[in-house]
Amino acid sequence: MGKITKRGDKLVRTYLVQAASSLLMLDGKGKFRDCQLRRWIQRKRQTLNHGKLVVALAAKLLRIVWAILSKNEAFDYRKAGVAKCSLPKT
Repeated sequence: MGKITKRGDKLVRTYLVQAASSLLMLDGKGKFRDCQLRRWIQRKRQTLNHGKLVVALAAKLLRIVWAILSKNEAFDYRKAGVAKCSLPKT
């Protein structure tokens, strides 16, 4: 399960939690397209309460953003939420 520490910028943490909450709301309404991230959310929804799920999703979003920025590549929703070892070798 993901964690968010209190180190770093408070505003960035706030935005990440807000984004995670918005994604969960979209998923709850059935308006979130089917992708690996959505399936991850649905699996975690069965075991975590809402607050912990929001924080875990915010941590996951942060890892996705970090991967995009550090590799300098465009976002691909098919890769989002997929473990690196599960991706095809390029």
